[in-house]
Amino acid sequence: MPWIEPSSEQLQQLVAAASDESPIVMINLLRYRDRAEYPKGSDAPPCLGREAYQRYGASWSRCSVRSAGEFSGAAARSTR
Repeated sequence: MPWIEPSSEQLQQLVAAASDESPIVMINLLRYRDRAEYPKGSDAPPCLGREAYQRYGASWSRCSVRSAGEFSGAAARSTR
């Protein structure tokens, strides 16, 4: 499955076109591994790929709130 990856130039154009009041919205279209893969020596407990992403999301949302960001934790259901 291909992915969308904007170039630096495209991102600069987006920022230049936005006013200070414009929200930036990001949508992640995700596909999860059956089992999460962690580096050797990691203390992360084994889990499903979706669970690993939820852990990441919970951690990220705490950081985002501290920096005045907003996180909508809506997750799409798997079509598998």
